[in-house]
Amino acid sequence: MKKYIVITGASSPLGLEIVKKLDPVYNLILIYNQNYEPLKKYVNNHKVIKCDFQKEENIHTLIEEINKLNVNIYALINIAALTKDSSPEEINLIDFTNSYIVNVYAPLKISTSINLKGGIIINIASTDGIDTFNSYGIVYALTKSSLIYLTTILSTILKNTKVYAFAPNYIDTPIVRSMNPNFLKSEMERINQKELLTTNNVANNIIELLNSKDPSGSIYRMDGNNEYRKIN
Repeated sequence: MKKYIVITGASSPLGLEIVKKLDPVYNLILIYNQNYEPLKKYVNNHKVIKCDFQKEENIHTLIEEINKLNVNIYALINIAALTKDSSPEEINLIDFTNSYIVNVYAPLKISTSINLKGGIIINIASTDGIDTFNSYGIVYALTKSSLIYLTTILSTILKNTKVYAFAPNYIDTPIVRSMNPNFLKSEMERINQKELLTTNNVANNIIELLNSKDPSGSIYRMDGNNEYRKIN
């Protein structure tokens, strides 16, 4: 019998790459907020659920819907994230709060509320939550740093579940490609990133963690397409 995997942010470029690779092997519960179109081809074989994590009641409704399926979840991959760059002077409480709800609160509630016993949680963080942040991504960096620490906390609370954090740097996605080319070039030079990561390589490394023997609470970073390593 195929195992069940929940993927949040399933319609993001990284999410779609992971879905494509896991589709033949697992039963998938695909959570998205925007961009339903690329998930349409999966609705006959997998469960597809729309959820806007910026509203707390939606998160609770999602958890109820997942639990009503009455299946044992083998893995949860938390990809969904909210990113809104702004200078320190432009940061406002609404954006700050929404970022924490989507990037930290939602993974916390889902991880601790769905039927995930003896399974695996993989939190997709960012190297910005470690050491590559800049002044225009303070809120994003704070949430990803919190997600990494949440991984450590959950690894001590969830005794029969392995919890990992995976932190890549810049990935070749439409959002990254839409950045000012000069700014992107200068940022990659600043953090010594030689090339954009491909969604294929990032997805392969994340999927590899589904069979990892590393201890719960392990944190990984990916700085290059052929480089990913455990850092704790």
